[in-house]
Amino acid sequence: MSNPKTVLVYASVIPQFLDASSSGSDAFVLGVVFAALGFAASASYALVFSAARTLLSNGRVMRNVLRGSGGFLVLFGVGMLVERPSD
Repeated sequence: MSNPKTVLVYASVIPQFLDASSSGSDAFVLGVVFAALGFAASASYALVFSAARTLLSNGRVMRNVLRGSGGFLVLFGVGMLVERPSD
């Protein structure tokens, strides 16, 4: 375990879900479930961003994404320009 935040979660959050009479195996099971959910989330991010990289490698798609995000920023700026301050 190289990440100290993981140790903090194990030490501070997981015991709150255990009874005083629970065994060490209960804590172990909760720790494994926590680790599996973290791995599943990381794997999901990897798959999504891998697909996004493949999609954004197309020049036409990338140009449209840049135009759309630029248009959004322009609209946001115009909205800030016309917004009246509250009294």
